[in-house]
Amino acid sequence: MDSNQNIAANVRFGQNVVITGDVKIDDNTSIWHNVILRGDVAPITIGARTNIQDNTVLHGQLNQWDVKLGDDVSVGHSCILHGCELANESFIGMGAIIMNGAYIGPRVFVAAGSLVSQGSRFEEPNVLVMGRPGKVVRPLREREIQMIMETPKRYIQYALDWLPEFKK
Repeated sequence: MDSNQNIAANVRFGQNVVITGDVKIDDNTSIWHNVILRGDVAPITIGARTNIQDNTVLHGQLNQWDVKLGDDVSVGHSCILHGCELANESFIGMGAIIMNGAYIGPRVFVAAGSLVSQGSRFEEPNVLVMGRPGKVVRPLREREIQMIMETPKRYIQYALDWLPEFKK
């Protein structure tokens, strides 16, 4: 572990996770198999109870864009998060790409496969962002809001069942 990494003791990691540079990870977060956290050129901050699923890459841009994820964020499999900010309780579907300077607000659901282009801001809560480029397409349905709220809890349990504890 690098000296500029600050990882809570109860974070859980899958196999083949790569962490470099300035990375902070808060309590009860799970980082799943083959995730890459490249804090080499810009800091990465990941909040509590967040889950970053398999094959996802986080990276920033030198002197311009850090990567910041709030609490209770869910990031689906095979996403790219580059120099962006995800607010508390945001949800990123599988294969989505979020680019430099983009902001995803609380309880914003980015659909699988969407591309959120550089500098885009989705601040209104409880909306579905979809497409390439991503645009707000409709308000969230109640079951989608429930999924956003329940997924972090489920992933805490999955991590307890399947992933080893972090050892400094």
